[in-house]
Amino acid sequence: MRTPLISYAQAVVCAAGFTLALGVSAGQSQTDMTALKDAEALYQQLWSEAPLTFDVALFTEGPATGFGAYIARRDDTFDAGETLFIYAQPSSFGFGKSGRLHTIDLLFDIAILDSTDEMIFQQDAFGSFAFQSYEQNREIMFNADITADLPPGDYVLQLRVRDQHKDGQDVVDLPFKIAAP
Repeated sequence: MRTPLISYAQAVVCAAGFTLALGVSAGQSQTDMTALKDAEALYQQLWSEAPLTFDVALFTEGPATGFGAYIARRDDTFDAGETLFIYAQPSSFGFGKSGRLHTIDLLFDIAILDSTDEMIFQQDAFGSFAFQSYEQNREIMFNADITADLPPGDYVLQLRVRDQHKDGQDVVDLPFKIAAP
């Protein structure tokens, strides 16, 4: 009889900063599944109580191809007329219900401020994210691109997320420059 090289596996569940190590073996699997479900319930509770926020918001080299699948831009300097690609990952958003489906409904507003903090561009509901699923999906991302004919100078792109199911919003500032020709 061959002796298994690994007789004990360890799974780690992270829930909002708490780590729970679960031993998995044939005799413990039911107990561990209960512990895993308890950890998931705690995670859901912490998620629902936390404020809506951006975990990630940055300029990228182009559109992301999926959640966390982006190439971060190396600097914040753009040529005049160059397209700005923005990637964002909101978290702690709320869920609605449509029959048996969970719904996510987020709106994204965008504004550009000049070096004196004067708003030179603003568009509410610049983008949106609407999704329905039997599960409470939490890994979502937002892609946006904007091409603005701005003179050389320093600017701030403000991205705001608003949740249609949970009170709150979050705003992130992305400073950038338009280079002189």
